[in-house]
Amino acid sequence: MIPEVKKEFCMYLGPNIVGVIQTARVFRGSKYEVCQQLADAIEKYPGIKDLIIPGSRLAEDRPKISTPGTLLNDAYIKLAKSVMSAKMGASKKAR
Repeated sequence: MIPEVKKEFCMYLGPNIVGVIQTARVFRGSKYEVCQQLADAIEKYPGIKDLIIPGSRLAEDRPKISTPGTLLNDAYIKLAKSVMSAKMGASKKAR
């Protein structure tokens, strides 16, 4: 018997975080499985979890990332600010 191939996938629609995750990265598996794979990144940047979109919702949710006032837009902005403040903190420590 041939094993069933998983067809589920998710895409990360958040900002690029250098050394952590890239915008529009595609992952195989359910959102739960993807979040398990990214546990270390999510621990450092919890907002990543909100911006991992299941393939079944991608067409509906992708435009919401750039639509002001939507939950996904708010999550994107919050994560982007978090990444920027982490970068600023790291560059101040390097001085």
